[in-house]
Amino acid sequence: QYAQIDVPGYFIYSKKHELIQRWDAIWLEHHLKSLQFESTNFGHFFPLQEPYWTAEKLISILLPTWVWA
Repeated sequence: QYAQIDVPGYFIYSKKHELIQRWDAIWLEHHLKSLQFESTNFGHFFPLQEPYWTAEKLISILLPTWVWA
């Protein structure tokens, strides 16, 4: 019914507060194969709740993709 979408990306979601339901995450994982998924136990104020974790995570995701001149 839906075609797979090949867009690279990273999806971080909380298992503690279900902004998206687990079955939504399963659907996304199945149809967006190029996304990397990571679940956390942070609350609804994430990423403001954990700014240092968020900064380190963003650096670890983005730094390898940057091309240094």
